[in-house]
Amino acid sequence: MQKVKLLAKSTNWLNSELSTVLVEVPTTKIAQLRTHRTLHQTDYIDVSEHLLSMSSNSSRAIPVEKHFTNLSEHYFIPEWTEAAKGMVGKKVTDAETIHRATELWKKAKKNAEKITRDLIELGIHKQDVSLLLSPFTFSNVILTGDDKAWEQFFELRCPKYKNESGNVFYSAEAFEENNNQRLPVNTSTAYPAIQEVAASIYNTIRKAKSNFLNEGEWHLPFSGMIDKMPYTENSRETLKNKMYRQNKVDEYEKVVKPKISASLCAKISFDTTFANDTWQKHLDRATRLIQDKHFSPFEHQYKVPSKEELSKMTSTFASTNGKITFSIKPFASNIPNWIQFRKLL
Repeated sequence: MQKVKLLAKSTNWLNSELSTVLVEVPTTKIAQLRTHRTLHQTDYIDVSEHLLSMSSNSSRAIPVEKHFTNLSEHYFIPEWTEAAKGMVGKKVTDAETIHRATELWKKAKKNAEKITRDLIELGIHKQDVSLLLSPFTFSNVILTGDDKAWEQFFELRCPKYKNESGNVFYSAEAFEENNNQRLPVNTSTAYPAIQEVAASIYNTIRKAKSNFLNEGEWHLPFSGMIDKMPYTENSRETLKNKMYRQNKVDEYEKVVKPKISASLCAKISFDTTFANDTWQKHLDRATRLIQDKHFSPFEHQYKVPSKEELSKMTSTFASTNGKITFSIKPFASNIPNWIQFRKLL
């Protein structure tokens, strides 16, 4: 079972539901998550598309010794499949074959670690040497999407179990909760490790309660963590309580808290999200991110729009005499019906 943590789940007056998760993914399989965002590599986006926002570990940012420590405790081993034509292989069931394949994989990991250390001794930068370790490492990824974006993701990446009535379930757990019959064959063609990731996300999101937000309120990953941040290092009073007492409720909820949330999302690059930082450091980091135009950490925070703001969220295409024109509204993003923090910067 992959490690998944729900960071926020919210619904607004438009009946649009947002979910943000932190999930552990085999590093070499992160590209399969990025395909759910490739349509938004340009500003020219049809906002009828519902696409995931994503932030992840960076092998360039994480010290190689930390990789070695992680690999000594936890590393990726594929679910072995038989050689065949095409992209999908049948699961290997022979115990001896599984054992031999796994031992060879462990040998490859050991060799990769040795060569990585040799390259370090030559003075090669971690952004280069860490590439050798990628097949064996896991990365932490933050993903945010609305219900339609997640549905597309689950359809493409989850296991698929169909019952006698033709209904499809995206995890064995969900199937067994709703059916008395024996678990049928999984018909998904997604890579096995990604199926495991997707099923874990699916189970986490479907079981979680959604928090209803009113106009102007924010969907914020790490919200509870932020509310507990002390005002000073040795203070028992939280930043939230301090600003509320100073009648700075709006400043805290609509400015300070979203920026700290973005800073925490940005720290995923270094795999230090849960390391203690002061709120001042978080605000400084958010400022630097904006100045340096590193905007992706600001794609996980969303404000509930008013009816007036909603009119500024629809981008349109028009074709006249074969010429296509495109109108981009200021709040249009990869997730409709919410105002993305990035669009407010």
